[in-house]
Amino acid sequence: MTLHSDSFNLASNAIHLLQGVALLALGLAEAHPPDNPLHKKLSLAAPLVFVLSAAGAAAAVLYFLGGWSVKSALFALNIKKGFYIFVTFACYYASAGLSRFMYLASDEKSRGWHHVSLAFLTAIAVLYFTMGAKVNEEAAQAVSAAHAAIGATLLAAVLARLLHDFLKRKAFQAAWIAFLLITSFQLLAYREPGSAFEYRLIKIEAGPETKPSPVNPMQLTSQPFGSIPLNISDPRPAPPSPGFNRQAAPKALKKDAKVHNKKRAGN
Repeated sequence: MTLHSDSFNLASNAIHLLQGVALLALGLAEAHPPDNPLHKKLSLAAPLVFVLSAAGAAAAVLYFLGGWSVKSALFALNIKKGFYIFVTFACYYASAGLSRFMYLASDEKSRGWHHVSLAFLTAIAVLYFTMGAKVNEEAAQAVSAAHAAIGATLLAAVLARLLHDFLKRKAFQAAWIAFLLITSFQLLAYREPGSAFEYRLIKIEAGPETKPSPVNPMQLTSQPFGSIPLNISDPRPAPPSPGFNRQAAPKALKKDAKVHNKKRAGN
């Protein structure tokens, strides 16, 4: 499996499509009044589509990033850690679908499950606002603007639904349906910019290599304190210093020897 930067874009586009389908199913279910025969069928299909969209998101990550290999998919996610946000999206969409299913299972009487499902929709909307920070810098502005619009529309839908629950006005019900459909169309039309998950290569050029100068281990340097320099390469004795008289040297040595013997005799 060869991983390309397009693999992340393809997975992202597929996940956005699945999310758009889930919200479209919910909007269509809410658009039919309770007395319509299609209302019950679509209402049961909507939470199922939410759960299937979450499963489809996991499958998209596994296929596009790992070639159906869990190990390869995890390796790809560790390369682009910002892509983990789609795992969070999948969990929230599945939770919203399951909580709505529990609300429908109570014959739409359990207000608690209804509000829980709206809470998950709110969390999903807030999560869209953070998408700009998960991509590369050059694409952050475009991604942030598009997802901020998606998140704001979904938040408006949730707010309209809450107002309808408390005020029982048909206008808020219509706004709830309209904002859901708008959000779904935004997700269906979204395409990830090419530079969103592009690889970043950092090249470091090393300077010229410096080689140490060769050292001759047999070459001795002169030592301090008046030590005598040695030249090992020349076995001949060092020449005498200027002013040295070879003929006068034996006489000087004999004279020193006599003086030394006299001193010993005196002792």
